[in-house]
Amino acid sequence: MKKNSYFLLAVISILAVGCSGQNAQGSDDKTSVEATVAEVKAQPTNIMTAEGIGPLKIGMPMSEIPASVDGLYDKFDQKRADEFGDDCLAFYELKFYKKGRVVLEGTADDGECTQKFQIASLYAVEDTLVKVSIDGVQYSCNDDIASLISGQTIQQKSSDVFDKDVYLYQGVEIGLTNHLHIKRGTTIRRLEVANRNLITPIPEDFVP
Repeated sequence: MKKNSYFLLAVISILAVGCSGQNAQGSDDKTSVEATVAEVKAQPTNIMTAEGIGPLKIGMPMSEIPASVDGLYDKFDQKRADEFGDDCLAFYELKFYKKGRVVLEGTADDGECTQKFQIASLYAVEDTLVKVSIDGVQYSCNDDIASLISGQTIQQKSSDVFDKDVYLYQGVEIGLTNHLHIKRGTTIRRLEVANRNLITPIPEDFVP
């Protein structure tokens, strides 16, 4: 009788320890998930990355763009642009406003005339709201980045004449000119992230 009692107690003890370990593991997993969710929520919506900016992601269907995003923009406009009068070359110009001021622009295109328009590029010009975070420091248009260039923290996109004033940092293009006014120097004039594959190529027939 005593042997059976001892055996039963041993089994109960083993089960208790096992359940305790599982509960502890479950608790750790829950804490880890909660920490990850909190970290994502804490990320500013105005930081540009290779994926996009806030909830605006490169490749996102234009129809899913939010009407407003807290901390980024309160109004959004889209305007169709018909290149050469050809439907396949048509794309949309995107503009995002905060308190009446343009804070972000972009394009929505369909890549190969699918008529399924997706965000192809997002860019900020002469703006102080949209930023890129480099080694924990946030930079925006109008900031001087001479130290990042000389320290090779960011890399020149290429030696091509159109790219020599463009630098890259983890997929974000940092332009020293804004494509409209040439102001050479070391000051950021344009921040951009894009997927060129989503931009419909111009046929040779339309090239002068």
